[in-house]
Amino acid sequence: MATTITMPQLGETVTEGTVAQWLKKPGDSIEKYESFVEVSTDKVNAEVPSPVSGVLREIICQEGETVATGAPIAIIDEVAAEATAPATAPVSAPTSTSKPLVLKIEVGRATSVKVSIDGHKTFQGKIPAGGSRVFHANDVFFVTAHDAGGVLLELNGQTLPPLGPPGHSANIRLTRESLKSQDGTNH
Repeated sequence: MATTITMPQLGETVTEGTVAQWLKKPGDSIEKYESFVEVSTDKVNAEVPSPVSGVLREIICQEGETVATGAPIAIIDEVAAEATAPATAPVSAPTSTSKPLVLKIEVGRATSVKVSIDGHKTFQGKIPAGGSRVFHANDVFFVTAHDAGGVLLELNGQTLPPLGPPGHSANIRLTRESLKSQDGTNH
């Protein structure tokens, strides 16, 4: 099955983006949530993670090309990746009755944060001192904090352990399993 990848909307007022750099070329394998293209706008630069595992079949937009949000930029062929992928344990997908994941990020001091949501929606920016942001996802969040010491994470109302010491960057993957394990350190 082929999945058409579209230019993501990287901000509320952003209406277009520029393909800055392809991180993969046609024929390359791509894992779900792996970055495969870098996109830039007048407000943010972001690596876009793949929403599916597969093989990059076609690049529709060339580097340097600016297109409207929602416009097709690439096609990933899911079938080819499944045929060549090694057998792995099945991953449980959320059912239609699953509640969305809600992530609240609070910061004590101004901190740069990057959040990938379900592998395709990305926020990248600075949260001001004493501020917070709330994000919603169906399956997974990837969070990068550039000063982890002042960052507090809350997933579906449950406070997670600190990301790390002040002055250090940290990355964390949060899923429904993060709620069960309560350690928030899933990789």
